[in-house]
Amino acid sequence: MSDSEDTVTCEVFSTRALRGLWKDPFSRKDDLFDIRRSAGQHLIAVSQENHPTLIVEINGFSAQVGRLVGRVRLRFFENVRLEIEGTTSHADVAAFECLDSAMSDTFAVLVADLLEEIGLEASSPPEVLKAFARWHDLLASRERLSRDAAQGLWGELAVLDLTPDIGGAEAAWNGPTSGVIDFLRGTVGLEVKTARRRRRHTVSYDQALFGELDYEAFLLSLWVQDNEAGTTLPELVESIAAQVYDEARFRKKIRGLGFREEDAEQYETRLMLVEDPVAFPMRVVPRIEYVPDGASNVRWDIDLSSKAIADEAELKQLLAKISGVQQ
Repeated sequence: MSDSEDTVTCEVFSTRALRGLWKDPFSRKDDLFDIRRSAGQHLIAVSQENHPTLIVEINGFSAQVGRLVGRVRLRFFENVRLEIEGTTSHADVAAFECLDSAMSDTFAVLVADLLEEIGLEASSPPEVLKAFARWHDLLASRERLSRDAAQGLWGELAVLDLTPDIGGAEAAWNGPTSGVIDFLRGTVGLEVKTARRRRRHTVSYDQALFGELDYEAFLLSLWVQDNEAGTTLPELVESIAAQVYDEARFRKKIRGLGFREEDAEQYETRLMLVEDPVAFPMRVVPRIEYVPDGASNVRWDIDLSSKAIADEAELKQLLAKISGVQQ
């Protein structure tokens, strides 16, 4: 493959390029799909219903029951007519369609992920179904985040926005992969707590335990209030997505935490910081010294109002370390 061909392939795989290919409406009168670009033996297309679509060529066609997960549909077609750049062919295909334009960003991530997993050659129906199954939990419809969960996610994203390198900090953000601490880079850990009461939070036993381990661990306290001049959770999501190095990874994380971009209109609350965030060394966080055998999910409320905070220089250095920026 030449350098120019490699560049084209990488461009097709990027989520931004994929969104651009789906921008124009369906324009093929007699076809099922309007082909926009090839990706090896697969095709980026728009369906008759103007749905962003990935067409995967398959070998060994057999009647397959389609799938509908959330707002993404998978269907199998036999001997479909396909035309791209004046050349017509027929093939057995699997077609992934995004049924909701509001989730086109996530669908672009899904398409890039599927192309990476199944490769650019023709695939088999079982391989296609297996690749799609990995996305079931991320695509499945679910209830919107609770007020507390949405507020917590807002706080973690707000902290990302405060770091000197958002892309580096996002790589250290655990998102849904860890229930212990929110940010971890090397031996530096940061747990973000967001509340409508100043310096009053709920912590878990495992989070407080970081104060006793060989980590440079801090609790970052955010005090927020509703404010019409503030920022909604969807607005903050899109702002961060535009600045991270790996948008696909970021969007997988927020979906793993329960946020669905297709439900963005449900998140109308605008939050604003009442004061600058303050950091507390985890060792000063009040904790329960003894947890009996068999106890789990142990949490308690804390009031940090009387505890000493890290100074401005320490907080700046902490955010730099989480970002991977040398100071």
